Amino acid sequence: MTSIEPKFSNIKVSIFVKNQEEALQFYTQKLDFKKTADGTLPNGYRWLTVAPPGANFEFVLELATGEALERVGTQTGGKILAAMDVDQITKTYETWKVRGVEFLAPPEVAAWGTGVVFKDLYGNQFYLRQPPQQH
Repeated sequence: MTSIEPKFSNIKVSIFVKNQEEALQFYTQKLDFKKTADGTLPNGYRWLTVAPPGANFEFVLELATGEALERVGTQTGGKILAAMDVDQITKTYETWKVRGVEFLAPPEVAAWGTGVVFKDLYGNQFYLRQPPQQH
């Protein structure tokens, strides 16, 4: 079989939210993410995305309706929703903690770098890591 080796870009991950404005405030004010898109489609659907500074992906702040409302904060069954590398984990941890971001524990050093798990306003868990070569 021949490999086609496609190149992927413009990656987006949906996060179910109860209130898009509330979620936008959390991600932009507490985490310093940037709003990357905000528009309303003809059917009234609001397309709202945010991204960490310098990231090559975005999170879609997806307004949950119907059965999806039950999955807000639990859409991954208690597992990590996304993992992200950062260049200054201690400074990021300290700044976000002061802003009220919930962490499961302080950053821990491991063979793959220094990492920490935090939660968003709905309880979704994210893993933040600083690779070992950046210490």
